[in-house]
Amino acid sequence: MSFDSIVYRKLVRDKIPEIIQMSGKDPVFRGLAGSELCEALGRKLLEEAFEFFASWQNGNAKEILCESADILEVILEALKEHGYNLDDLIRARDQRKQERGGFSGHIFLENVGGPPGAETEFDDPRVFLSPEQNRQLIELINQEFSRSEAAWIASAFFSPGVTNLFISAFERFLACRGVLNNGKHYSSTIPSPSEGASARRSGEGISPA
Repeated sequence: MSFDSIVYRKLVRDKIPEIIQMSGKDPVFRGLAGSELCEALGRKLLEEAFEFFASWQNGNAKEILCESADILEVILEALKEHGYNLDDLIRARDQRKQERGGFSGHIFLENVGGPPGAETEFDDPRVFLSPEQNRQLIELINQEFSRSEAAWIASAFFSPGVTNLFISAFERFLACRGVLNNGKHYSSTIPSPSEGASARRSGEGISPA
């Protein structure tokens, strides 16, 4: 793997490899099936749902429509794995709506029983990583640190404490004169504990080159 490679390890639309090749780059890809495909579809749905939420917050109508189409595409492929199609989905939607109603009433349930609780601020949704659930991903990132010369800081991990899992690898990367995306060498500026805590609070993760 070259130092300028970018690791994605995610499900993509069928024409993406061709589009990448047309741009002059060389994608490495493979087909998925069985439990591996089901796992990738589930993670893709989370990815698309978060992108939809971001577009919704920005109020961009065209992006909201595109992200909705992406979500539906993933859902239809997931349903196919269980023998269902769009007609089945529409029938299930109609049944759920008949039994429990829709969302056209814009009803917000505060609480049930007892006095109303304190008003709560709602944060953005978070995607949580844990060593048990994502050991392979964590190992991959640590391996990429060990053989890379440059890295980008990216908001790839949405759990504020997730960078704890990569601190040791990141410190080794900097000690070996690793380069961050602004082109400067940081071998002599390993973050102090307080600086590391600040980075973790910001929710930023590390994306190896």
